[in-house]
Amino acid sequence: MKKIILTLEKKWFILPCLSAFFLIFSFYPFNIPFLSFVALVPLFYFTFFLTNLSNWKLFGGGFLVGFLFSTSISFFSLMQFHWLPEAHFFTSIVHSLFLPIASITGAISGLLILFIKKIKHSKFIYNIVVFASLWTLFEWLVFISFSGFHMGLLAYTVNNFPILMSFAGIGGIFLVSFIIVIINIFITAFLFIITSQKTENRTILQKEMIGSFLIFIIIMTSIYLINSSYLSDDNKQISSIRIAIIQDAEREESIFGEFKNEIFYFERLEEILKETSINNPDVIVYPFAPFDGVLSIDKNPGVVFNKNILVGDKESFGQWLKGKIQPEVVFITWNSVFRDGEFYNEYNFWKNGELINYYQKRGLFAFMDYTPQWSQKVGIFSTPFDVSPGEDNQTINLNGIVTGNLLCSEVSKQELARKDSLSGVDIFFAIGSEAMFKDSVAGQINIISAQFRAIENNHPIVRANKFGPSAIIDNHGKELGRLEFNEKGILVKDIKYTKEAPKTLYTQTGNSPFIVLLTIFVLIGIFRKFKYRKLKTP
Repeated sequence: MKKIILTLEKKWFILPCLSAFFLIFSFYPFNIPFLSFVALVPLFYFTFFLTNLSNWKLFGGGFLVGFLFSTSISFFSLMQFHWLPEAHFFTSIVHSLFLPIASITGAISGLLILFIKKIKHSKFIYNIVVFASLWTLFEWLVFISFSGFHMGLLAYTVNNFPILMSFAGIGGIFLVSFIIVIINIFITAFLFIITSQKTENRTILQKEMIGSFLIFIIIMTSIYLINSSYLSDDNKQISSIRIAIIQDAEREESIFGEFKNEIFYFERLEEILKETSINNPDVIVYPFAPFDGVLSIDKNPGVVFNKNILVGDKESFGQWLKGKIQPEVVFITWNSVFRDGEFYNEYNFWKNGELINYYQKRGLFAFMDYTPQWSQKVGIFSTPFDVSPGEDNQTINLNGIVTGNLLCSEVSKQELARKDSLSGVDIFFAIGSEAMFKDSVAGQINIISAQFRAIENNHPIVRANKFGPSAIIDNHGKELGRLEFNEKGILVKDIKYTKEAPKTLYTQTGNSPFIVLLTIFVLIGIFRKFKYRKLKTP
């Protein structure tokens, strides 16, 4: 074993590269189950148990993990990005971002590993908590920096482990990542114990690991049981609603209807609506715009458009829709809308040919919903027009069913879902499209994000995507039904929901308490390390 340690210290890059390899295969498109529980083990072994590494090698090990993993994530996302033909320069810039993003991620990872090594404590339990806290804080900071579009959260790898995912209702998605890191640390310590020679230090580590592991299991089991009991549906009013999602996955010119002399025509959608209505849904979701352009709410908008983007009004479309489905069925479309002199990104709720309600996107995404002023000044445009943000509280009441709404990229906005949940919603609609990506990478991540939003707030969620994947998800994050990427079909499911469902701890507090707690853990670890070092100094 001593020879192996010496080899690993000499060829220091082996363990970091192995961790990077495991992380890459934990995520899309490989999604190998259980791999994330050991993905960090080589890196932790490198950090904790290789004692003769220089600072540059420690930094280099962390850099390799961050750089290689980020490069993989970037390749399967940014390199698949395409946008409006007129914005080819913007698209080229996006494609080129993978290298600086990977380099910055690598540099931060390297500094993180170096810092962890410097504050490593003699007590195993401190190392567990401090290391897991630092890694989770790193994930949180990257998540915030990317406005929620961070596809490398460890929690995303365990979407098929409902017990582990359920902890998101307590501390959000980052608590799940925290637990995964701790599991990796325990496995690392166990691996060291069974492979190292029996010494006094190994015996002490073994006792500390067993004690820490028992404490961890007791705490996690207690929290899980208490939380499950609190969220139990026993003796609560449970209702149901039948949802139909139309996923036609069509990408040709025929994907849109058209207006002729103020009359709307869309034969293909008309046939799909007839087929959908056979299932007697309460709500039909069409996760796209029925026509290519902007829906005008005002008959005479008083605006001159340079492009032919204003193609119809609500009366014309409503008249076409009337009679295509049952009068009591709510039909949801996703449109760009010109309303009160402003452009908005909206869900439109139709019933019996009338526009009965609408939701306007709140969390606008730069370059997708609008082109920032600084970008316009240097001549880089990414949008044909800029949309305005909607108001903060926009829950919708559909015949007594209160819906929260997360439009497209908003499914990754934890705080928006939490605010809606505090307002007393019954279910969420998360309608969107990742048509700007050539494959299913963003769509798959957004399905997982929808699962976590459901668990975090204890409400079912309808994730609808014209091109897929689409899914209907219950309040425990379980998929009740799913249509895959590029699959054509109609997904119909009955969703059970609880009126006045118990609000989760996460809904009531958000991320802040857990993030503050992690910060305190790190500060305690730093304080104890330097206090110990001071005591040792003669």
